[in-house]
Amino acid sequence: MEVRGSNPRPPTTARASLWKFEIRTLTLSKFQIRKKYRTLPQIVLFEPEIPPNTGTIARLCAATNTVLNLIEPLGFSLENKYLKRAGLDYWPHVRLKVWENWDAFKKQLQPGQRLIMSSARKGQLYSDFSYQEDDIIVLGPETRGLPAHILEDASFLVRIPIWGKVRSLNLANAASILLYEAYRQLSFLGNLY
Repeated sequence: MEVRGSNPRPPTTARASLWKFEIRTLTLSKFQIRKKYRTLPQIVLFEPEIPPNTGTIARLCAATNTVLNLIEPLGFSLENKYLKRAGLDYWPHVRLKVWENWDAFKKQLQPGQRLIMSSARKGQLYSDFSYQEDDIIVLGPETRGLPAHILEDASFLVRIPIWGKVRSLNLANAASILLYEAYRQLSFLGNLY
């Protein structure tokens, strides 16, 4: 392209079409590379008890293309109307895996995958923790949290600060906070479109 003074010569029609095609192709290639080679964090709900919380987290996972792992026994049926209502019509887009128990889930873990477990009172502040692409964020049952034998498997423990008069945050809110912080640190936000 020639430049004369401050007004560059407009490209010919053929050149302009080619230029637009190349830009589109380059953008598509970056997306394909990101999709093919980058792994995303995952969410694990250990023995969830409240259907609307799981439905809301399923919707979160559909919105972020995040795998949702459910560890049985569940406190509800996957056919529950409240579960389906909270997830709306996004259930076909949820990358859902249901595991018979914690041991079955652990057997499929890849070397280097870290189990980042949440706690209402213990662990490193969630925003100070350094997340990695293949981290697995584990949240416990709503009424009792993660049991000690599961916490023993934790690579790291994180907490979301609470300074009010509640014992813990809602499970779906906690999942959203942790997942979006992981994506923020991994530079996924703003680079997905």
